Amino acid sequence: MHTGIAKGRSSTQCRISPAPPNKQSSIYSFSTARLPKGGGFAFKAPEFSRVTVKAILPKLTLTAGIMQLPESIAPYLHYRTAYPGLSLSLDIGGGSSDIAVFKNATNSPEFISSFKFAGNAIFGDGFPYGAFASSSDNNGFVKAYRKNIENTVQKGSQRELILLDILESRKDSADFSSFLFSLENEEDIEFNYTDFLKQDRKLKLPILIFYGAIIYYSANLLLKQGITEIPKNILFSGTASKTIRIIDTQAGNPNMSNLFRYFFRQVMGIETGQINIALSDNPKEITCKGVLRADIDENITNCPVVFWLGGNDDSVWSRALNKSKDIPDTPYYRDLETGGNKTLIENSVNHFFDLLDGYFRGANLEGDFGIDNSAYLKFKQMRSSNITDFLEQGLKAFYKSPEKHIEETLFFYPLIGILNKLSFELANTDKQ
Repeated sequence: MHTGIAKGRSSTQCRISPAPPNKQSSIYSFSTARLPKGGGFAFKAPEFSRVTVKAILPKLTLTAGIMQLPESIAPYLHYRTAYPGLSLSLDIGGGSSDIAVFKNATNSPEFISSFKFAGNAIFGDGFPYGAFASSSDNNGFVKAYRKNIENTVQKGSQRELILLDILESRKDSADFSSFLFSLENEEDIEFNYTDFLKQDRKLKLPILIFYGAIIYYSANLLLKQGITEIPKNILFSGTASKTIRIIDTQAGNPNMSNLFRYFFRQVMGIETGQINIALSDNPKEITCKGVLRADIDENITNCPVVFWLGGNDDSVWSRALNKSKDIPDTPYYRDLETGGNKTLIENSVNHFFDLLDGYFRGANLEGDFGIDNSAYLKFKQMRSSNITDFLEQGLKAFYKSPEKHIEETLFFYPLIGILNKLSFELANTDKQ
């Protein structure tokens, strides 16, 4: 088995937390804020959690309570004493990302949100559907680094068999990058994928756009939730969050901090000072340490689970919707086919692009991030031509029935396709 930052994660993980005096020990089940398949808005409690608990409880000598903890909450519980003030906790996995907003070192967040835009959106094959699925031959990272790794691994070795299975059998681009990242921990092979990407003046661009999009979404969500200040701290966790160090190698990530501050200012209309960025060398450990350091009770999950549909007008499409309370107001997927509602999503994506352009008119893309201006020009040429098509691909890929209420933001669907296409086009240009 190998691990790496592009791999998807299971939606639930279990940890056992020792009890404080006079209290029961608890098993904490971490999950993203999701919808059950049967409809309605709630945390997903998959069979995996029940099976795991059933398997381990008989082996324990303690009385254990079971508590489900959203994955974006636990990291903040680790960081909170070191980072006072309003904090945005951002947990980036392989298949989904989770955010939580906290005030004043409290246990419970102001709100949480989850969306399918994570490590696989950078390194994967776009959508798990149709022409996108199992299409590593059309992936920019595979195209750029396949020959390099094939020339590095020993012929006939277990590593070569794994690589052949990924590229020839499963054709899974996310697994390809995951495998390459995992080799950084091996002592008998010299291959550092992170260092290669740090020096790649083109393929760093999709990673930069990825982070800009997440902060743009987060800023819109804060604004629509009535938050009147910009976070002082952005606290990263999840294995894929390590990619931030690929595009900003300086201590404290000041260039990324400036980019994040710009998006918050433009979206929320509020000035702020420097934003602190916290990123551990072992991001997954932060989740566990947060639980172990906290005195958690059942109230911690009684917080709003919200999402912004992705629209840019004054209608429900532009609201932050509460997954429990706003079901009657939430549009159905079929409503996307009427009233030009898809255009509302497209307009928001183009607004994000406009803000990104504005930032780089005043910032040094090559000096600050080591990305060629030619790569950004390529991005500007291709980015807006297929927004609606990629939105529709996302709806198909994630099995959205027309008769269901929309259950997550639509803003990221076009960007998944755009980033996949961009990386391939950049890999096909001559390196400078």
